[in-house]
Amino acid sequence: MKFPHCHIHCLDALERQLQLENPATVAAIVVEPFTGAAGGFPLPDGYLPRLRQLCDRYGILLIADEVITGFGRTGTWFGVDHEGVVPDLMTMAKGLASGYVPTGAVALREPLAQALEKRYLPLGGTFSGHPLACAAALACLAEYEERGLIENARRLGVVLLEQLHELAKGHPRVGDVRGNGLLACLELVRDRTSQAPLTPANTDSLLPLQIRRRAWDEGIHVIVRGSLVLMAPPLIVQPEHIDEAMAKLDRVLRWVDAVELPPVP
Repeated sequence: MKFPHCHIHCLDALERQLQLENPATVAAIVVEPFTGAAGGFPLPDGYLPRLRQLCDRYGILLIADEVITGFGRTGTWFGVDHEGVVPDLMTMAKGLASGYVPTGAVALREPLAQALEKRYLPLGGTFSGHPLACAAALACLAEYEERGLIENARRLGVVLLEQLHELAKGHPRVGDVRGNGLLACLELVRDRTSQAPLTPANTDSLLPLQIRRRAWDEGIHVIVRGSLVLMAPPLIVQPEHIDEAMAKLDRVLRWVDAVELPPVP
């Protein structure tokens, strides 16, 4: 079951908005190849290449936010690699040092890098080039390559998504399953006919916290935001770990299916 995503038509709306605002006033467009907290949506096929063309047409920089998707999370080194798109700037963090040391970086295309070499940018970074953070990042990069973790994320991501789709068949309050690599999302609904979200927007419902605690008690860690259940298994995950997680998630979803929901306000 699929929700009515905007698909590639979102780009038509974006271009109309640019024309309305005047493209000359837009410096850059920032995009996540897979949205995290914003809904767990992978971008439609063809979206990134057309967005690249749109930015080139109007002289707008394309910034890829790879903080979540970078370093194998979606089954490729970076989310933009799925469609071979090269952004003008790319922001990175999280997987760069796997959380061992807080680390972030920005990569630039050569023309931008050369421009900054010639024109001083008055910004400071207290911890720029921190030796410990750089050592942690280099160690993580070596692990990714030597243990084949990017390929493992791609291969096990297929297994994860297949099992989530199968699991959803037995739970009427799972309205949608989506994902890419080892980044997946379940969207929970009151019922599949209305597709109304399990937790109405802008409410003080305790249900998301209760679902998260149920999952924690089962021994799995998920992020629950409103009606979304977001999952990001470690890149070293193995098939038996996914099997175990699905059994535990099944019990959590049984509880969700049985919850008596208050009337929609």
